[in-house]
Amino acid sequence: MKGKTNEVRNNIINRFGSILFNAANSFLFTIFKHARLILFNNDAIWNVYNNNPLLSINNNSQQQGVTTMKLHHTKYKQNFVNYILDTIDEDINGKPLTNRKDKINYIFERFYNEYGWNIEQQGKSKAMAEWLSGLALNIVYTYTDIIKLAIEMGGIDENPSERLQDKVCENYFNFMANIILSIEPSHAISKDNEVIYFGSDQDCFTKLLDIQPFSTDYAIKHGGYNITSNNLHWRSIYKTA
Repeated sequence: MKGKTNEVRNNIINRFGSILFNAANSFLFTIFKHARLILFNNDAIWNVYNNNPLLSINNNSQQQGVTTMKLHHTKYKQNFVNYILDTIDEDINGKPLTNRKDKINYIFERFYNEYGWNIEQQGKSKAMAEWLSGLALNIVYTYTDIIKLAIEMGGIDENPSERLQDKVCENYFNFMANIILSIEPSHAISKDNEVIYFGSDQDCFTKLLDIQPFSTDYAIKHGGYNITSNNLHWRSIYKTA
């Protein structure tokens, strides 16, 4: 009889313990759920999380617009295009340049007039690279800044090897030349063999009507103007140099 009583008592204790355990779990789960809601809906606490330099490295990088990993080539090349155009605020005479078309026009107008003669000897890409290496544009040029730019643009991963850094710097001006040539307009307006405007075929005809009072036909035949594709324009510069 005593054994039976002990068995019943043990069953009651075990059952009561199980009830207490489940109740404690339920209570803790409820506390955790409400604590989580308070944390993620409280701006002050959330701001502390965001400002923690260890917890928010990726978030801060996104806010600053800095890329720390290599992107697809179509994306990082566009980043380089944007970077180059952003370095141009005005032309050599101090005239503000605010839109993309004017900035591109400015680059190629200067390149052809200052270095078009060298295209016949080296080819357009090498001539452009040499022109850039003379700091024709306000792009970075030191070893450290070139590597920093390549990382920020997404051209290479963060913390590149020394070998990769050397390769990037050795090829820097050739790379930037190809980036610029990738946005070259298809046609150019020249006057007395000096380029004055770049754009599409239609852009050039429209521009020619804007800058002089005569028809395009008269301007080309009698006004010293010409509209050519860019593949032909540098040849005309070389022949008259």
